[in-house]
Amino acid sequence: MAGDTTGRGAAARDAEGLLRPVAVIVAVGIALGLGFNALGRAGKPPRGLPWIAAATKIESLEEAQAGAKPPAPSPAAQPVAAPQVSDDPLAIATGSTGAGEGLPEIPDVGRPIEIKLSAAKKFFDAGAALFVDAREASDYAAGHVPGAVNLPFDESVTDPGRLEKLDGRGKPYIVYCGGGGCEVSIQMAGALIQVGHKKVLVFEGGYPEWETAKYPVASGAEPGGAKR
Repeated sequence: MAGDTTGRGAAARDAEGLLRPVAVIVAVGIALGLGFNALGRAGKPPRGLPWIAAATKIESLEEAQAGAKPPAPSPAAQPVAAPQVSDDPLAIATGSTGAGEGLPEIPDVGRPIEIKLSAAKKFFDAGAALFVDAREASDYAAGHVPGAVNLPFDESVTDPGRLEKLDGRGKPYIVYCGGGGCEVSIQMAGALIQVGHKKVLVFEGGYPEWETAKYPVASGAEPGGAKR
């Protein structure tokens, strides 16, 4: 019995002796990692990981318009645009951006742009944008913006071809999800741009803000679901 006790005590001491250097190595590794990250964050431009997680911030439509706007030509050099005539009574008058008359101009900046509720509603009323619902299919079926295409982000990751096949017919894309802290719409917008789509907008207020405003909504698994 005494031998067994002595053996267990020796084993415990050996295990403790092994754990100490491992703990020291781990502590040194953490300290070095934090030190390198601090140096990176202090650099210009800062690199490394931020100490506090921050929500992804994308530029607003107004900021994108200001950054993309070329210098205005002199009055004498401004051409007079000829009025566009169409035999189709349902046709939307289009300009260089493909947006309807009176709609906000969407610059092609190659990155997602934030759009507010009021502007999103203007595009909806004019039928001048393709709305993309990045939520799960069950959330979409319970309620969505009428005409919106359901494209859950996790499914687009496993099947990128769905992103490439999405056809907005020359219209801007407006992506939304569950609003609030939901960043899936931003991720989806970035994925759409990566596969070649242009003029991709993010409605960060999402479906909750749309529904709260008492704007038209639809339900069902298809874009043409029952409206209410």
